[in-house]
Amino acid sequence: MLKERLGDYADDAIKAFKFCSELMNDPTAEKNVRLAAAREVMDRLWGKSTQQVEHSGEISGRIVVVRA
Repeated sequence: MLKERLGDYADDAIKAFKFCSELMNDPTAEKNVRLAAAREVMDRLWGKSTQQVEHSGEISGRIVVVRA
């Protein structure tokens, strides 16, 4: 399923995920690097957490934020 969704990029995506996972568990890497790798792994597995945004202005309808 993953390879079908990613097409030609599947192998690179898997390599990138493995790289982040290995870096996250590397005791010789700096803590900030390990933490950044852990965040990337978590974001890929469970998705990014919900973020609140504030709006000030005159729009009275619904606002939809789309992140690319």
